[in-house]
Amino acid sequence: MTRILTTILVLALAVTGLFANECDAPTGLQAQHTNDGVLLSWNTANNALSYWLKVENANNNPQLFEIEIPVNATSHLVTGLNANASYKFKVRTVCSGDKSDWTAYVPFQTAIAGGGGGTGGGGNTGGGGTGVCAIPEGLVVSNITGTEATLTWNAVAGAQQYEVEVEDNENTPLFAFNTLTSETTVTVTGLSPNGQYQFKVKSKCGGGLSSDYSAWVFFNTGTGTGGNTGGNTGGGNTGGGTGGACGIPAGLSVSDLTGTSAVLSWSPVAGALKYEVEVEDDENTPLFAFNAITSDTTIAVIGLAPGGSYQFKVKSKCDGGLSSDYSGWVFFGAGATGGGNTGGGGTGGACEKPANLQALQITTTSAMLTWSPVAGALKYEIEVEDDENTIAFSFNALTADTAVLIIGLTPGGNYQFKVKSKCGGGMSSDYSDWNFFSTATQLVAPATGSAGLPSNGAVHAMSAFRVFPNPATSEVAVQLDEPATAPLSVTVMNAQGRQMMRYNGLDGTGGRIDLSVSNLDSGLYVVVISDGQSMKSQQVLIAR
Repeated sequence: MTRILTTILVLALAVTGLFANECDAPTGLQAQHTNDGVLLSWNTANNALSYWLKVENANNNPQLFEIEIPVNATSHLVTGLNANASYKFKVRTVCSGDKSDWTAYVPFQTAIAGGGGGTGGGGNTGGGGTGVCAIPEGLVVSNITGTEATLTWNAVAGAQQYEVEVEDNENTPLFAFNTLTSETTVTVTGLSPNGQYQFKVKSKCGGGLSSDYSAWVFFNTGTGTGGNTGGNTGGGNTGGGTGGACGIPAGLSVSDLTGTSAVLSWSPVAGALKYEVEVEDDENTPLFAFNAITSDTTIAVIGLAPGGSYQFKVKSKCDGGLSSDYSGWVFFGAGATGGGNTGGGGTGGACEKPANLQALQITTTSAMLTWSPVAGALKYEIEVEDDENTIAFSFNALTADTAVLIIGLTPGGNYQFKVKSKCGGGMSSDYSDWNFFSTATQLVAPATGSAGLPSNGAVHAMSAFRVFPNPATSEVAVQLDEPATAPLSVTVMNAQGRQMMRYNGLDGTGGRIDLSVSNLDSGLYVVVISDGQSMKSQQVLIAR
C-alpha cells in the first residue's frame, strides 16, 4: 500500500509540474509599418508573464542591427531601421520560472522612403505606405441610459472600416457585442441597468492591414441620460480628468509578506471603477512581471522569489474611459515574515533620513557620493543638481548601495546632492539636507611612482571612443578614435552608478579593446575609460 501511495504521489507531482511549467512560444508573428517605424506583434501565449523580442538585419542588408529586449506586451515598435531593407525577428515567452523556445525567425521588409509597399511578415503586404491603419483614439461614451450607450472615436486616415467590441465587466450579466462599421460611432443596446462595461476599437485598412485594438474604455449604465455625456470628450483617455476625477491612488502598502507572496493594497479613489496594478522585479532579482485589473483595493501576488526585491504601482480607471496617471513606485522585499513591511506603520523611527553625506574621490568631472546606511532601508533615492555659476546638470537614481559615482560634471563646477531612504511597505523618509561640493579646476598630479600627468601639469583631452555592438549581448568593443599612448583603465557601471567591472593597465595602442560582459544582467550601463589624466564615458545597453 505504501508503494502504491508513493507512486500516486510522484505521478501527481509530475502532472502538476507539467501543467505549471507549460510555457508555449508565441504564434501569429506579424510586422506592420507605421509613421514611426515597424510594429512587431504576436498572439498572447499561455502562462506568459512577458516576452523576449530579438530583431536583426537579414539577407543582404549591410546595416549592422541587432536588439534583444524584454517586452511586457504583445507588440513592440522598432525604430531606426533603414528604408527598403530586410530584417527578421523572433519572440520567446517568459513564464513563471521558465522560458519557451524561440519562434522561427519571421522576415520583413521596411517601406521605401516616402511611401510604397513593403512586406509585413505574415500577410500585411502591399497597399502599404507609412502611417496606415493607426489605432483609433479619442474613444468616448455618451447618451448613456439604463440599457444603451453611444460609442464614438476619431477617424483614422486610410481606414475603411472599424471593428468594435463591447463586453460586460465584473458583477454584470454576460454581454458580448462585436460589429464592423464604416462610421465612427455606434449605438449599443440591450445593456443591463447599473451594469459595468468596456469597449475597444481597431481600424481596418486596404490590403488586409488592420491596427491593434485601442485600450479598453470603461463605462457604467443606469446613471441617467446626460450625466455621462459631454465631459468625457476631447481626449478622455488621458489622466487626471477635471474636478479631481480619477485621482492617482494613494496609501500604497504591502502586507502579509512571505518568501513567495505579498498582499498589495491602496486607498480607494472616488469614482474609480477599476484599478490597474503593475509589479516588477527590482535589482538582483529573477525576472518577474505582473499586470492585472481589479475592482478591489487589494490584490495578492504570488510566485515571488524568496529574498527578492520588487516594486509596484497602481492607477485608477473611471467612468467614460478616464484613467489617472500611475502612482509612484513602492518598493518591497520578499521573504520578510514579521509586520515590519506591513501597511501604514511609520512608527519607531522606521525609514530615517540618511546622514553623513560626503563627496569623495573628486576629480574634474566626477565624484563619489556616499552616506551612512539606514536600518530597514531597501533603496535610496539620490538627487544631484548644479549650483550657482555652473552649467545645468541634473541626476536622479535609485540604488541599493550607499555610494554612487557621478560622472559628466564640469571642471570647477559647484554641485549639491541629497538622499532619502525607501523602506518596506512603501514607506520613505524625507530628503536629507543638501550637501554641497565642487569639482577640481584641473587634475591633480598623482603621487610619486604613479602613472601620471606631464611634468608641467598640463591637462590634455582624451581621445573619444564608441562602444559596439549597442545593444550588446556577451561582448563589446571599445573603439578609440585615436590609439592610446598610455595604459588605460576601463570601468563598467550600472545605471545606479555602482561599479560592476574594472580593468586596469589595458593596452589601447591598437585603438581597440574587447571586453566580455557575459556576467552582467540585461540593463543600461556606462563604460568609462581613463588614461590617468582625463576620462570619457559612453552608455551601452545589454540585452539578451
